[in-house]
Amino acid sequence: MARIKVDLELPKAVILWRLHKAVAKNELVAFTVHNLCIETGYSRQVISLSIEELEASKCCRVKTEEDWGEHPITGMEYMEEVKHIEITKKGIIEVGDWSDEYHDSVVNQMNVSRPVSELEALLSGNPDSSDKPVVPASDRIVTVKDNAAAHKKLVEAVEEFAEAAAGSNEFPTLFDDPDDSKVALWEINVGLALLKKARVRYQAIKELVVRHLKLAADKLANATLGEIASRALGLILKFFGMD
Repeated sequence: MARIKVDLELPKAVILWRLHKAVAKNELVAFTVHNLCIETGYSRQVISLSIEELEASKCCRVKTEEDWGEHPITGMEYMEEVKHIEITKKGIIEVGDWSDEYHDSVVNQMNVSRPVSELEALLSGNPDSSDKPVVPASDRIVTVKDNAAAHKKLVEAVEEFAEAAAGSNEFPTLFDDPDDSKVALWEINVGLALLKKARVRYQAIKELVVRHLKLAADKLANATLGEIASRALGLILKFFGMD
């Protein structure tokens, strides 16, 4: 299917302004597509297409570097490729040539929580879905420092559930074999340890934590443990963009 043509002027300007701001303030920030999605509110596709055009116009450069990553399940380190986006001299000059009015409009757009949802709907090929968030891949990796406050809340919520489940007489009743609850508690605590890492893969948390939270939230909806599970589940899904 042919790519739908859309106006990327504003997303490109927002990205360029953010890169320029980092240089101007000597911020030690390594910008990736994921980071820019979080900071601007644009979808991954909008960011990727905008960066392609900015790179073609020589306003930014994309550098692929190798860095050590940690496997979310085994904890083993491995080498992975990371793409960093940087503003070029031409990009800096372009931002400097903006009028005050245009600069203000870009800054205001940057401060909007969810910019141009209509554009994202066009890119998805569904004009009627402009009010629906773009759901990321289930195996996405989230960098904790990008959203530290939300991360702290969800860790505390999962810790509360793990503690409550360990001391609950209701939790073992969720399983055909009550002894399976001990395995579930072990999995939840392993998942909790992964949640405290700097980078977290949703798929690992889904297998180790989310399915147990869903079970408790569904089967014990009217009990305290079910309410705790539901709250923790909501925070996890929101943090990973899966709500």
